[in-house]
Amino acid sequence: MLKEIKTRGVGDYPSTSIINLKLNIMSKTEIKWQNHARKLLVGKTISHVRYLTKKEMGDYWYKNPLLIEFTDGTAILSQSDDEGNDGGAYYYFGKKKQEVIPTL
Repeated sequence: MLKEIKTRGVGDYPSTSIINLKLNIMSKTEIKWQNHARKLLVGKTISHVRYLTKKEMGDYWYKNPLLIEFTDGTAILSQSDDEGNDGGAYYYFGKKKQEVIPTL
């Protein structure tokens, strides 16, 4: 979110200037979905990691995403967009290593 702050000049320069500051402020929508994702994912334990089978992909997806299964029977996978039009890649990052987990 971009925020404009008006400031006054100093000394012989009483003009007004506009300073744009990029602030780390989340919108209500971002907060809502972050909290929703937390409720779904925090505390889960991964039981299995695998790619989808051809049957699971059906005739709709061309890119095979990684499926992460949890011990409570739920699972998560990446999609190319919000509508689920195709599988998507994951980006793994840590202090010592970053890499993409690709679709197949």
